[in-house]
Amino acid sequence: MATTIARLRENTRGGDFAYYSDIVAFMADLPLEEASPTRWIDGAQHTRRRWRGLVTARRDDLRMSL
Repeated sequence: MATTIARLRENTRGGDFAYYSDIVAFMADLPLEEASPTRWIDGAQHTRRRWRGLVTARRDDLRMSL
């Protein structure tokens, strides 16, 4: 996951789509490695909880379908 986030940071260094690396960290429940230039409408913590919630809900759905 760290490699993916590092690659995303490098590929978005110009500012376009910089939020992608934040979303990956949020989904993986990892801390942001550096300060993010992204400003979330509802704040970073609320956005983190929503993205992480999507991951855990999907994981739970997949477990139930097996």
